[in-house]
Amino acid sequence: MQWFKVAKKSDIPIGKGKQFKINGIDVAVFNVNGNFYAIEAYCRHQDAPLVDGLLKGDVIECYMHRWHYNVTDGRLLDHLKGVRLNTYKVEVKGDDIYVCI
Repeated sequence: MQWFKVAKKSDIPIGKGKQFKINGIDVAVFNVNGNFYAIEAYCRHQDAPLVDGLLKGDVIECYMHRWHYNVTDGRLLDHLKGVRLNTYKVEVKGDDIYVCI
């Protein structure tokens, strides 16, 4: 596993997310009240990019079919119980955001 610098804190405003390709993996990083979380970038239903959805608190709603995921642990909150997106460790050092892949 390796840490990758992906952005500055100011690049991802509170309540928003941004998608990155890190070491060949598509990752979505979300800012929840100043805390950053990284999960798989695409909805498990039909591969819609989650950063295009609406983030309410720590739940991202896929814009395509309204599936809801908790960005802190990757859990799908409706439909198929037990479905979970991969999550990745995030560290903030100064103004820089790092993700471990």
